Amino acid sequence: MPRKHCNEKCLFCGKKTSNPKFCNRSCAASHNNVRFPKRSVETQNLCVSCGTQCFPSPSVKKNGMPRCKKCWQEDKIVEFGNKTKGELIAESTSYASKHRYEKIRQYGKRLSEFYGWKSSSCQKCGYSKHTELCHKKSIQSFTDNTKVSAINSRDNIIYLCPNCHWELDNPNALGR
Repeated sequence: MPRKHCNEKCLFCGKKTSNPKFCNRSCAASHNNVRFPKRSVETQNLCVSCGTQCFPSPSVKKNGMPRCKKCWQEDKIVEFGNKTKGELIAESTSYASKHRYEKIRQYGKRLSEFYGWKSSSCQKCGYSKHTELCHKKSIQSFTDNTKVSAINSRDNIIYLCPNCHWELDNPNALGR
């Protein structure tokens, strides 16, 4: 027996349909998922710092409490920034002597990406193909008891192209 054409409206999207309830399976699923959700929002998945919904991994939990990724990253940035230059050099004993400041540089890169300081072009000449994080005052010139957050402060970080970076690090080579 041929199917009768009804002028019914879809319960989800409101389009005309020959089916008495829905125009397609997608609308039926969407409608039923709203009425009968499979999971409810659980209060145990709320970040303890900001209260947003999160799905924490075991590494993001602090003292067994769920933390969203942003709050966890902020805590790690603060925690790492409270260390001193001397502590990080002592932790970097496996590095060669020229790489002893590598953890401080990596922290500066992470910090600039997190806070949006990173620039896509050289802040001296405007070259936009490649930029590097550079410290205006060299890491070496700070004392060992200086906090890493002071070394990687916004005032001391600049993004330069490789040529301008070399010029800043080697001012005597240019006869200045």
